[in-house]
Amino acid sequence: MRCATVAAAAPPPSPITANPAQKNGAAICAGWAFGATFIVFKVVNAVKSMRVSKEVELEGLDVPEFGMQGYPEDAISVTVS
Repeated sequence: MRCATVAAAAPPPSPITANPAQKNGAAICAGWAFGATFIVFKVVNAVKSMRVSKEVELEGLDVPEFGMQGYPEDAISVTVS
């Protein structure tokens, strides 16, 4: 009987010496994702503003969105006499 020899697996390539095509592909994918997201957000913002008014921003979104304070136990109440 013959014994089979098993070749040792090659170590994974270093990210520094990775295939330039892989680097280019990753950069293209990242650029495409950024560009597509930028366009989608611009279109959505043109149809309806994604930003709330300054008054709502200062008050917080809990009351306008949900009709109540999000953490009422943490609310600071000020009484004027």
